[in-house]
Amino acid sequence: MSRHRILTPRWAAGWAATSAIVLLVTGCGRGSESSGYVSGDSVIEQVAVADRKTLPAITGELLGSGTYDSRDYAGRVVVYNVWG
Repeated sequence: MSRHRILTPRWAAGWAATSAIVLLVTGCGRGSESSGYVSGDSVIEQVAVADRKTLPAITGELLGSGTYDSRDYAGRVVVYNVWG
């Protein structure tokens, strides 16, 4: 003997309310467009050595003590992580 469940208006209203809450909560997350992160377009651009521009020097005082001068690292790869 199979058992059939009768869908009542109360059950349908509960299901609809639960679905609406789930959709509303999942829509509140911050997507990549609003996070402030700018992603690349997966394109690698190579610039010939003769076409590369000389960058300006970056200098300043260090938090602990001493000074920083990017010219001290000429010929090496340097990564600057800048926080706004």
